[in-house]
Amino acid sequence: QDILDIAVLFAICGFVNWVRWIYFLHTEGMLFFIECKRDLYYTKSRTDALTTLLNRYALRKDFPGYINQKLSLALIDLDSFKQYNDNYGHEYGDKVLEKTGKKLRHVFHDYEDHCYRYGGDEFLIISRDNARSFSQKLRKFQNSCAQTGDDPPFSCCKGYCPGLPLVDPDPCPLI
Repeated sequence: QDILDIAVLFAICGFVNWVRWIYFLHTEGMLFFIECKRDLYYTKSRTDALTTLLNRYALRKDFPGYINQKLSLALIDLDSFKQYNDNYGHEYGDKVLEKTGKKLRHVFHDYEDHCYRYGGDEFLIISRDNARSFSQKLRKFQNSCAQTGDDPPFSCCKGYCPGLPLVDPDPCPLI
């Protein structure tokens, strides 16, 4: 009888441990799924859907990390963008924005480069790269925009400034 009782107790303990193991695996799987979804939503909240560049929300969150660091930054504005939408339609304007984002990612792909879609047809680039290297990248980007044969063709103007931000003004005030 003692051997039978021990065997039954052993079977019950094994069953309880098996149920706990299944529950543990299920719980860990759900936690992993939730973490993946959280990361996905975080990335989507910081990314402009059209250009896949960082958005103004990301700039607002990232800006305190730029304080007291030597930076180079540029603001790029697409030339006559309203005319693209008015003359060719918004789908064509979207293609221009997508192409701009692709070119920015191609040229400014280093770890210290951060490209943001700042407004409708405005893009902000912030880099910890040295001023000379940054200006070379800007020229490369502007030359790539001026290449003929692009579909859709577009041009842009840029403003560039190296510097050291010392205070934390709100870079994107809410209007």
